[in-house]
Amino acid sequence: MIALRKREPPAVDLVAELRDAEPALLATARRLCADAAEARELVHDVIEHTLRQAEREEPGDLSAWLTAAMHACFVERCGARARRAAAAERGDAGPAPIPIERPGEEPAWSRISAADLRAAVDELDPPLRDVYVLHGFEHHSYDEIAARLGLPRLTVGIRLGRARRRLRDILIRRVGRADGE
Repeated sequence: MIALRKREPPAVDLVAELRDAEPALLATARRLCADAAEARELVHDVIEHTLRQAEREEPGDLSAWLTAAMHACFVERCGARARRAAAAERGDAGPAPIPIERPGEEPAWSRISAADLRAAVDELDPPLRDVYVLHGFEHHSYDEIAARLGLPRLTVGIRLGRARRRLRDILIRRVGRADGE
């Protein structure tokens, strides 16, 4: 496990690094969300999450940190929509959310529940699933995963990339796409 040092509020260099990483985050968010406004909101959530976390502990590998934050924020958004839908079905919606008018169809990811994501992960071949779960759900670094599974670090990265592409295909098959592709 990587030891994280306690820190004061985020340093200026972290803010600069986040600013530099924003275009790549936005590109990833656009692939997930298929709606530009939702993608910008997801990136905002990721940056906010990262800055809050950085107040408590210093990120080791910022790229891995941001990837984990993107995954956590994306899954939280999916889960929140699923919880609201389940509560509405039970008649337990509480105060009605303020509707936001958006042209066109909802983004595809908004129809993905936590159960959908878990079922899709379960469909992955074991080598891909193991790497994805360790990185995406348990937030282990590539090096930690490589040591745990006895793999070269590069193989971890390749398997993680393949797992993500396969998950995307599985989820598109399950819920479709909102962007017409």
